[in-house]
Amino acid sequence: PKCGLTFKPMAEKPVEYKYGPRSVAIGDFNNDTVLDMVIANHIANKIAVYLGHGNGSFRDPTMYSTGSYSSPYMVTVADFNNDQ
Repeated sequence: PKCGLTFKPMAEKPVEYKYGPRSVAIGDFNNDTVLDMVIANHIANKIAVYLGHGNGSFRDPTMYSTGSYSSPYMVTVADFNNDQ
């Protein structure tokens, strides 16, 4: 496919996520050529970063607080410092 992604059925969910996920974005956050995922959680006022294993599964998330009453609803990814 043009985007480089292929999908296959999985027996388990790749991530278990609770408490109001609202937005998901995909990118390579640690320059290992494997896709990673970030999820906005508006109820817990956090974003969760899941680093990918490269086989459709992800490591346990690293959670980042967005501050009290911030209610993050959207996330996006971009290369801000041109390191590709």
